[in-house]
This record gives sequence, structure tokens and C-alpha cells, in this order.
Amino acid sequence: MSVNGLMIRSHRIRLNPTPEQELYFRQCADVARFSWNWALAEYNGALARQEKPSVMALRREFNRRRNEDGFAPWVRDVQSNAYGYAFRDLQTAISRYHKLRKEGKLKPPKGWRPRKDGKPFGWPRFKNRERTTPAFGLSNSGAMVFNGHWVRIRRCPGGLVNMAEPLRLQGRVLAGRATYVAGHWYLSVVVEMPAPAPVANDRAVGIDLGIKYRAVTSDGRFYENPKALARYSRKMRLLQRSLSRMERGGANYKKRRAEIARLHARIANIRRTQAHRITTEIVARYGIIGLEDLNIQGMVKNRKLAKAVSDAGMYQIRQQLEYKAQASGGRVVVISRWFASSKICSACGEQVEQMPLSVRHWACPNCGAEHERDGNAAVNIRNEALRLAGIA
Repeated sequence: MSVNGLMIRSHRIRLNPTPEQELYFRQCADVARFSWNWALAEYNGALARQEKPSVMALRREFNRRRNEDGFAPWVRDVQSNAYGYAFRDLQTAISRYHKLRKEGKLKPPKGWRPRKDGKPFGWPRFKNRERTTPAFGLSNSGAMVFNGHWVRIRRCPGGLVNMAEPLRLQGRVLAGRATYVAGHWYLSVVVEMPAPAPVANDRAVGIDLGIKYRAVTSDGRFYENPKALARYSRKMRLLQRSLSRMERGGANYKKRRAEIARLHARIANIRRTQAHRITTEIVARYGIIGLEDLNIQGMVKNRKLAKAVSDAGMYQIRQQLEYKAQASGGRVVVISRWFASSKICSACGEQVEQMPLSVRHWACPNCGAEHERDGNAAVNIRNEALRLAGIA
């Protein structure tokens, strides 16, 4: 996002805390979860009494009561950001609920059953310790000070926490969030920094996203799909089968669940890393990037393709291209999903009536040009993007 010559970027860094620091992180996450649950309970109670509650008023009430004897004395053992950001998150969740409901976008899926607490679909839920990802917020008011591979977090034992890499973004630190994912703590840092000067680049490319190839460009570059989920599906299946046979809540059950979480994280990291490599290379080469507005939600409803479509991570590539192109002065042109990119001959413009997914190579009945399905679609996407951009 860029405003008034400034843009906001985020950087996710893995932390290597000591056992004492990790204990402090878990205490902060517990305080954040407790604060969320307390505020949500008070908010729901006020609604039941037909009052007009305010999350910020509840935060002031929490600040007053936390110093009283008998009211969660362990809250005072951590920095104030741990519980302060929980109220901010709750306000964001409630505002988002009302916004989506007003826009008519908050509809329960087919087969949805009413909640046990009687609340409507989409309303914020209480956070369970076993099912909630441990996390807590940090502000820029001295809560984080970066120095190379170290970050100083206020009130954290030892002061300095080791990071796997230094903060690459140079600017004003706005906020941060520490999150525990699959055995590791990560620090997400939001930085406000000057927007780079746009670089004139009129080179255009069309990108066809798919399953066999994760991305195909109009100039003939084919990026293979790593198919991370398919690669580890057998191992995932065996682990989940083993988990289902264990006593729920036991020590071995928790170990096996953590092992499954690490495997899920590995799959996500493979997919995310390749997406970053693809999008970084494309944005560096081209200034105009054409993409199709794919109906991914509709595609996953196909039982035969749902798993493969989810494994391809198509929207992840589009999301990265949009923010990276904006930061470098480029432009992403989104093509209508109804544009028949695969059925049109890129040489003469002839459109065939049928093009099943099983057809990977075809010859134009009009001009005889031979096409590779995805490469031809990418060329058509580039031409359409240039037309929409007013260049062609």
C-alpha cells in the first residue's frame, strides 16, 4: 500500500529465543488470549442487556481492573502490548463482521449448523488454548529495537532475542506480532518506508496460471508446479491415521499433532518460497503484467480437481504480483474470467468451440498454427492486457 510517497511493507522473520524467552512469549500469548476472551464476554453481555458496548471503553475498564487484587495478577508480568493489541484485534473483527454483513458477503456455507452459543455466522468466537495459535502484538513505542540479527523486546528476559536474519526494510517501524507456528516463533514487522521511484518499463507479459505448470509466461517460460501437498500426501495420511488412533489429549497425541503441524508448515513454505521466486523474477523483467481473474472458489468445488487447485496456490501468485508490481512502479492488468484465452488462436484470432482440459497441444483449424495450450493462453492474456491498458 502506498500513500503520499510512503508505502507500508511487512517482513516475517524467524526468532531463536532462549527457553526463558520462549516462556515469556507464551505468557504474553496467554495474556492476549485471556484479554480477548474477557472483552468478548463483556461485549456479548452488554449486547444481551441491549446496551451499546464499546471495545475501547472495555479496554479502559480492563486497565483499571488489572491493578486490583484478585483480578488476574499475572497480567502485570508482561508488557502492556500483549493485552492492548487483543482489544484492537477484537475491534477489527467486530467491524469486519458488520462490514461484510452490510455488503451481503457474510453467508454461511451449505450445511452450516447454528452455533451452540447462539451467535450468528461470522461473529467472533472465544479462543481456546488448545486450538488457538499463540500470538501477541507489539507496538513501535520502544517495544522493539532492531540491531543486526537481534531485536530488543521490552521486559523480555535477556533483553535481546536472536533473529534468523536482520530486518531488511528500512523505515519507521509501526507494529509487530509474534506468532508460534509449527515449533518456531516468528516476528512479523510492519514498516512505513519511502516508496521507490517508478522505473519506466513498457515490457508486457501475460501469465497463465494452472495445475500442470504453476505459471506459464507469454515469452515461453514454464514454471513447474512443485506439488508439495501431493508429494507429502502419503506421509500426511499416515500421520493423521496414527493420530486418530491415539487418546485425545495425551502426551503422544500432542507430539503427533505437532509433527503434523510441522509437515503442513513445510508444505506451505515450499509453495510460498517458489511463489516469491516466480513473482520477483517477473516483476523485475516486466512493467505490465496480465493475469486472469480466476474463479478459484468455483474451481475447488470440482471434487476431481479441488486438491490439485488448492496445491497450486494460484491466488498467492496474483497477490504477490500485485503488491510487488505496485512497489516497483509496475502494473497488473486483470483479465475477465470469461475471456476465452485457451480457445483463441494467438496467431490469427480464430476461436474454437470446445477445448477440454485433456487437450494440451492443438492446431488452429483456420491458419494451421500449432499451439501449446498454456503458452497460447499466456500470449492471448498479454494481448488482452495491452488492449485494456490502451497500449495495443
